[in-house]
Amino acid sequence: ESFIGPVGRFVIFEPSLNVGNRIPAKTLFKFTQVPVWEKIDKRFETFPASVRDKKLSNLDSTPKLSAVVSNDSIYDLNNLPVIAILYDKDGNALAASRTFLDQLPKNSTAPVFFTWPEPFKDQIFSTDIFPEINPFSFKF
Repeated sequence: ESFIGPVGRFVIFEPSLNVGNRIPAKTLFKFTQVPVWEKIDKRFETFPASVRDKKLSNLDSTPKLSAVVSNDSIYDLNNLPVIAILYDKDGNALAASRTFLDQLPKNSTAPVFFTWPEPFKDQIFSTDIFPEINPFSFKF
C-alpha cells in the first residue's frame, strides 16, 4: 500500500524484494482495485522539504551518498522517510536506499547518508533524493 503525493514525481520503495537468482529487467504497477482519489489539505500544494548538496563518494569501495534535507515549512517533520535512487546513463534505477530523519524541526536542515556495502557494477550517472511526506498521515 502506498500513496501518490500531490507534487511532481514520487517513489514507491519496497525493501528487500526477493527475486531469487534473477536480475530484474523491469517493474510494472497495476491498480488491483478502482483507485479512491482524495483531496488533500491545501498546505501540501507546495512541498515543504528540499534537498541540496548531494555528494556521491567511495564508488570504488563502499559507495556513500550524502546530502542536506531542508524543512522550509512552519511545521516540524517527524519520522521523515528519505529515499535515494541512483541511475545509469539510460535513467534506469541501479540502486536505492531509505533512511529516516527522526526529527526535522521547522525552518531547519539535517544531513542524510546512504551507504552500500560494495561497488556498483555499472557507472552511476545521476541521483535523486526524495523526502517523503505522506499528506494522508501527516498531523498539523
